[in-house]
Amino acid sequence: MGVPMRRRSRLLGLSLAALLLPACPDEVSQLEPTGSESSTSVASTGLATATSQGSTSSGVVDDTGTSSSSSAGDTAGSQDCCAPHDAVGCEDPDLTTCVCNEIAFCCAFEWDETCVEQALACGGCGAQTTTDTTGAPEPVCCSASDQPGCAEDPALEGCVCGLDAFCCDQQWDDQCVQTAIRQCAAECGGGADACCVPSGSPGCPEDPMLEGCVCAIDPFCCDEQWDGQCVEIANDDCNAECTPVGGGDCCMANGSPGCDDMMVQDCVCAIDGYCCDTDWDGICVNEAQYECMIDCGLPPANEGDCCVETPGPGCDDPVVTDCTCMLDDGCCLFPWDAGCVQLAVTTCGITCPGVDPLPPCCLPQMAPGCIDMPVQDCVCAFDPFCCDTQWDDICVDEAQMDCMLDCGGGGGGGGTGGSTT
Repeated sequence: MGVPMRRRSRLLGLSLAALLLPACPDEVSQLEPTGSESSTSVASTGLATATSQGSTSSGVVDDTGTSSSSSAGDTAGSQDCCAPHDAVGCEDPDLTTCVCNEIAFCCAFEWDETCVEQALACGGCGAQTTTDTTGAPEPVCCSASDQPGCAEDPALEGCVCGLDAFCCDQQWDDQCVQTAIRQCAAECGGGADACCVPSGSPGCPEDPMLEGCVCAIDPFCCDEQWDGQCVEIANDDCNAECTPVGGGDCCMANGSPGCDDMMVQDCVCAIDGYCCDTDWDGICVNEAQYECMIDCGLPPANEGDCCVETPGPGCDDPVVTDCTCMLDDGCCLFPWDAGCVQLAVTTCGITCPGVDPLPPCCLPQMAPGCIDMPVQDCVCAFDPFCCDTQWDDICVDEAQMDCMLDCGGGGGGGGTGGSTT
């Protein structure tokens, strides 16, 4: 459906566990023709091993039904963690566990380049600092990553993820770095220049003197949010000498933080800090029109029959619109598509010709889990994300493919994404 997934999308690799386990795993081993047992389960160190006459196997079954073994030189758990190799796991058990908790492939098939990258993210392979554009060393947690968390500084990681679970569940992105700096006292540099950019969070700890000057004039800047007006005060009254930022059209994705209308920018960034911290993208444009009431030429909202797809968000029944958007906020930011109609019929009590309610667990939702417990337990056995974080479209697909859920051939609904004019 129309859920904005800019920084909420799932990382590839989470569902690789589905390759390693049966649909609803009631057994995790099989007997080879010789009578020896080959396991495909992940051991406490994260290694998937199988024993057959003393040899080590990754547990992969070939076309004959027998378990294929790694070569004698590629014994599981004996290879360098910092270099790709054909064996599963690596020589450091703790690092292996950390990596395989995130990417099960590394302990079931081979230790490839992705596993090495995750090893770095787990604090191995000498991952201590990165270097910024000036050549000065910078803490790793001050750099965005495509991996979740920042194991190099557990205290900082805990602070950030306590404020934004996305940073540990899915990806340590630019917004997580901003949270680390602005709300968790990370020393990431940036100085006064960082105070010249509006943020979705309060204060500007990069420059305490400038922060003190601004907040003495307008306490809102330290109590609530460092918004565009705070930047103006910094520039006009506190000698920050800020270069104007966010000069792009608020009604277009402009490739930089913020936009050229301070009131619109502040309104949007109070809802979605990403738009001022990282990038004014298509989702920010939709938020500008539908949440902050600027006319960007997008289709009007809340018009049209709730049973019919419309080019604008919402439908003409406010109760149905509110109910649907509580489950999928994309239905109030993007076109009211077939997925929104299906969601309204399934969960909000309306009747639409030709649209039947779907069984439980057939629709993605922002909340974790679903109400069909056998299906939920089956899916979450190999993809804990679905019960820990969100029952998303990947969970719906897994429920159909691996857990015998019949959604009538449909998946998790449509999806419009953040398209703009």
